[in-house]
Amino acid sequence: MGLNVYKKKEEISFNFPKMLFIGLLVFSLMFTIVLSFKKEITIVIGNEEKKIVTFMSKTNSILKSKGIQLNDKDKISVGLNSKLKNGDLITITKAVDISLKADGEDKVIFTAEGTVREFFASEGIEIGELDKVTPSLDTKIYEKMSIQVTRVVKVKQAQNLPVEFITIEKPNNKMVKGEQKLVSHGRVGEKQVVKELTLEDGEIVDEVVLKETITKESVSEVVEVGTLTKMEVPNGETVYYSSIIQVRATAYTADLNPQGIPDDPYLGVTAVGTRCKRNPNGISTIAVDPRVIPLGTKVYVEGYGLAIAEDVGGAIKGNKIDVYVHKYSDTLKWGVRHVKVYILEEIEREQN
Repeated sequence: MGLNVYKKKEEISFNFPKMLFIGLLVFSLMFTIVLSFKKEITIVIGNEEKKIVTFMSKTNSILKSKGIQLNDKDKISVGLNSKLKNGDLITITKAVDISLKADGEDKVIFTAEGTVREFFASEGIEIGELDKVTPSLDTKIYEKMSIQVTRVVKVKQAQNLPVEFITIEKPNNKMVKGEQKLVSHGRVGEKQVVKELTLEDGEIVDEVVLKETITKESVSEVVEVGTLTKMEVPNGETVYYSSIIQVRATAYTADLNPQGIPDDPYLGVTAVGTRCKRNPNGISTIAVDPRVIPLGTKVYVEGYGLAIAEDVGGAIKGNKIDVYVHKYSDTLKWGVRHVKVYILEEIEREQN
């Protein structure tokens, strides 16, 4: 029995190095296996970069172990269920809140997109060719940013509009200034106007006329307007004149001059066959150039009175007149004067 015990001790002593070797081999193998799971991962969040050592493989497990939480709108460069290997990079863009004013609504939206254009794409917001976006589509997104979309559309519009008639004024030298007489009524016409309207968020901001077509002609209204001016002459009579002529006025008479020769060779008979007359309170006779003042025209001569153009004279040419007086001495007294001649007209009155 003692021999067997010795033999067993000898066997154990003999096997110990072998067992130790096996143990070290197993430990080394396990250590190698463990080390194979160890990996260094770089995580970039915004401008912050950190390197971590982990034995985990899945992205979500790694982030959770480091207390990194993601919101719905945050962006990550790898899938949350992806298996990572040593040296891999995780880039996380945190969503920021921005204000969006569009389509009659004001919203606060979180986004991790880089530009305004990318933000619209991610949110499914369509921007028309004419729409206005402030700031521009290529502007980079930043926190608390305000974005406004103005919807712009162009539409064509056809309208039937009235065409107002014009009023034609015809001078009437038988009516006093300020008086009018309707000759013919006007009639409103019609036209079709095609416009291009520009609307911003439903409000018209501009319009351009593309075409106008007259569908019914307008008819002008015709009105006669008075041209006469009223005045009161020294004898108290009210007269009406249409124009004023500045003339050089001399005087003539049928009376004998100091040499016994009548000043009027026709002895007081006018060119129209009437007798020359001088009536300070009525109508007197004047000689005129018929090309300037037609014979038969009633006038008022400044400083002389009411008269009628009934006579002519060889020296009366252009803006010259000869006023008739009774005596030769009166012609000398009148002399040569520059006076105004008012061309008188009879006025029209409506018959009751």
